[in-house]
Amino acid sequence: MPDHDRHTFDASVFISVANVVYVLLAVSLLTLAGCMPLILTLLFVSGTLLYPIVLLGVVLSVPAIAAAFAMFRSHRIFLSSVHRKALSAFEGHGRELPAWIAPPYVHQDADAAIIRPYLRSYRRLFVPALAIALVCASIEFLIALDARLLLQLRWGVLLLPLFVFLAVLIVESGLVALALRVEFPKATWKALVRNACVIPIRRFLPTVGNVLFMVAYMWSAHQLPVLSLVLGTGPLLLVLWAGVRWQIQPLALKMAEESNDAFVIALYA
Repeated sequence: MPDHDRHTFDASVFISVANVVYVLLAVSLLTLAGCMPLILTLLFVSGTLLYPIVLLGVVLSVPAIAAAFAMFRSHRIFLSSVHRKALSAFEGHGRELPAWIAPPYVHQDADAAIIRPYLRSYRRLFVPALAIALVCASIEFLIALDARLLLQLRWGVLLLPLFVFLAVLIVESGLVALALRVEFPKATWKALVRNACVIPIRRFLPTVGNVLFMVAYMWSAHQLPVLSLVLGTGPLLLVLWAGVRWQIQPLALKMAEESNDAFVIALYA
């Protein structure tokens, strides 16, 4: 390879890596800012009110996670060349995505733009993300309340694994519902609830992986809070998005195939 071509290749690789690092760091900081209600709750609330107040903090923080999912869904640095080409076909070429698919949250000609697209996505997804979070938090509260009551009985401890499983499943179901809302903004609540309940069980492996990554993240945040939160939040959210994206892919592909549009199908192939 000639020196000129080799240096050009090296420069392009370096720029691509730098863009990925920058975007992930920006997503970490922006999401942490959006999750400030939860962070402040964990820092300053204690006692019997901790659990319900933490759930409220989670609810208010979920729109920031939805905005991060929107960035991973549309930012060109996280897309394969096939998906990039398919999305570009609908930008400035007189073609329009079907109404049931969300348009790109980030323009495909942007290599490292992140702050404005993130804030626009946050504003756009705030209400639906808040609604999903409120439903999931209410169910989690009922699970915790039932577990606390049953654990007062001698045989109640036998049901503890079931309550833990249900609590974990609700978290993954919430992530799936969030991803579906990011991808398909016109999805009905009935469709969201049905698929959010079925998909995490039917495709269970990513559920296990996501739980393990969340546990590792919480452990590292306890050991090295500032470093883990700043450097680890973006990668964690990317892993969670990749997991739920893989879970919803068969459903999305089936819907895309019904459109009989090769570019739409390429988005989910």
